[in-house]
Amino acid sequence: MVKYGIKGFPTLKVFRHGNDEEYHGGKTTQSIVDYMKRVRTMAITELEDVESAKTLIQDSGVTAVAFIADREGTEWASFNLTWTTMMTKYFFAATSNALVAEHYGVSFPSVVVFKKNDDDSITQKKFEPVFVKAENEDDVDDDGWSHAALSSFVITASL
Repeated sequence: MVKYGIKGFPTLKVFRHGNDEEYHGGKTTQSIVDYMKRVRTMAITELEDVESAKTLIQDSGVTAVAFIADREGTEWASFNLTWTTMMTKYFFAATSNALVAEHYGVSFPSVVVFKKNDDDSITQKKFEPVFVKAENEDDVDDDGWSHAALSSFVITASL
């Protein structure tokens, strides 16, 4: 117990590549199951069609979806960096399918956070790029698509 910093019970830790990460989320069964699904997936889910998008969004608590066709541009780089720093807290998905974008009323490129509410309705919030100068080379910023802006948006939209 001392080796892993366990001070009390219950304690939930996930081990990856020899590193442990302590769970700090909700104590309900659903919040633990959602967390474990995110940890298990550890990838940006590709939304191939409208049905796969609907299913993921309906089955997840909070999902950030990138509507990005160009996977080589700065928008994708910022989204990918945001995913790497927030993947254990939220679900992340992406699509380049125009029908999925049309279904949700968004254009390319966009990031939308979908939040499932207590009454099972879905709230949809679209990222608005913030035009600021990046302070370090790890923070991609081109036309307002910085990692810091996307991270802040995902956190705010999830509340």
